[in-house]
Amino acid sequence: MTSHGKKNKKTYPISWVYVNIQQLLLLFVFCAKCGGRILQSKPRFTGLAVSVDYVCSLCTIGKQSSTWHASPVYQHQFMINVKASCSLLMSGLRFQSLQNYWSLMEFPTLSKTRFSKLMKKWLFPTIYRIYNAGKQNICERLRAENENNKKVVLCGDAQFDSPAAKYC
Repeated sequence: MTSHGKKNKKTYPISWVYVNIQQLLLLFVFCAKCGGRILQSKPRFTGLAVSVDYVCSLCTIGKQSSTWHASPVYQHQFMINVKASCSLLMSGLRFQSLQNYWSLMEFPTLSKTRFSKLMKKWLFPTIYRIYNAGKQNICERLRAENENNKKVVLCGDAQFDSPAAKYC
């Protein structure tokens, strides 16, 4: 989102790329804000997100440093961490499998704790909200059918493989 609340138009068919950290740091020679010479740069990682703290010879005078983030930040969360966590859960992959992949590729990784927190904050409330909206819609349609004196016929798959099946 832009500062005006409008969505950015997607320019490319993909949103994220893998970049070698040494290649990324080669871009930190001149300041993108003022064009001044960058005196020092240091990457840091928060989960999968990379940030680069840098000191510019012109625009960081009087300040410690400036920071560039490779991922958009929303509500104090790097969106690449949220996206990776949600994608992992929705794909059906196990967390440990993806963490092993990240480790073999020498990528920064999310901890299991951070993954769980992101799921609780972002994905689970969304699933719950969408599920309840769908459930409410179905209940309203059934009530309308009932009010029109139409029969409402309910059935299941007769597999009795769900936890609720013991009450059938």
